[in-house]
Amino acid sequence: MPAPDVRLHRLTGLRAVAAFAVFAFHARQVFFEDGPADWLARYVMASGFTGVAFFFVLSGFVLTWSHRPGDSAPAFYRRRFARVAPAYWAACIVGAAVAATEQDDRRIAAVVESLPSLAAVQAWIPDRAVFFGGNAVGWTISCEAFFYLLFPVLVVLLPRTPTRRLLAALVLLVLTATPALVWLAATGEVPEYLGIVPVQRLTEFLLGMVAAAALRTGWRPPVRFGTAALLAALSYLAVAVIPYAYLVVAGPYALLVAAAAARDLEGGRPGVGGRWGRRLGEWSFAFYLVHQIALRAVAPQILFVREAPELALLATIGCFLLALVGSIALYRIVEAPLERRLRGTRPRPEMVDAEGRRDADPDDVAPPARA
Repeated sequence: MPAPDVRLHRLTGLRAVAAFAVFAFHARQVFFEDGPADWLARYVMASGFTGVAFFFVLSGFVLTWSHRPGDSAPAFYRRRFARVAPAYWAACIVGAAVAATEQDDRRIAAVVESLPSLAAVQAWIPDRAVFFGGNAVGWTISCEAFFYLLFPVLVVLLPRTPTRRLLAALVLLVLTATPALVWLAATGEVPEYLGIVPVQRLTEFLLGMVAAAALRTGWRPPVRFGTAALLAALSYLAVAVIPYAYLVVAGPYALLVAAAAARDLEGGRPGVGGRWGRRLGEWSFAFYLVHQIALRAVAPQILFVREAPELALLATIGCFLLALVGSIALYRIVEAPLERRLRGTRPRPEMVDAEGRRDADPDDVAPPARA
């Protein structure tokens, strides 16, 4: 067991990288797709959606890493609610308003389709208008709500021996890919909803749990952080050129998360977990929630930029900065103060400072899956 005051700052920095990758994926759809520069954007930005897989793995890892024996399910649920609900609900409301303005002829329908998001059940409804209703990225929080519901049971069922943990990890990788591969063999394509339904995405969360359980009991990844980052980057790029390669990115991403945590345990230079990496990581949940709203609000006014790569790049940078400003506002006005109040305990350390102070409250080294 690691010392209770160890903070995994590299994971905080990496969650910002993953959130920005998801932004890149959506920005490519809006500003580059089918334009003259799309051949380049496809390789650099089109794989950004795999940031969702990274967040699901990260969420399982973080919650297992910070779990303490004797922690009750009600206390866990309270902390999760305080962590996620305020910012999520605020983004849901804004997203529903934006959706209504986008559809002049069916504003009421757009609002009704957004309602399941308030209860975080939209990912269970196999209707694209519903699971992407309102703030479209909220479907991942619907998956996370399912993971949280199961976590108090899953955490006591984790395998206890290294051999069994390795076997469990391999089984989870197979379970992640098999359903989609069966569909691919039978029909030639993978249905969109298969990547949305929480039961299918649970395997990525479980893979993160297995990695954390192994690390807590002394296991260390077979490669260093730099090598793990290179493997994760190669898997990211492979998605752009190999059809359905995203089915196996969970493995390299889990290795990256474990290697980053192991590097933090060793100490040394913080790297991506430095001051600004942690600061951006603190804002990353809010950034994830607002980034597509920012793109949707701006895009209808400047869709002509697709034909000019320079303008498309400027539009992307502008929307990124707009989303970043919005995320800082959401974090400071809604997320941080309401979490303090709802938790009923002292705030998470990163809400107090981002200067590297270590603290004995490791409940949230990273936010829930965001993408």
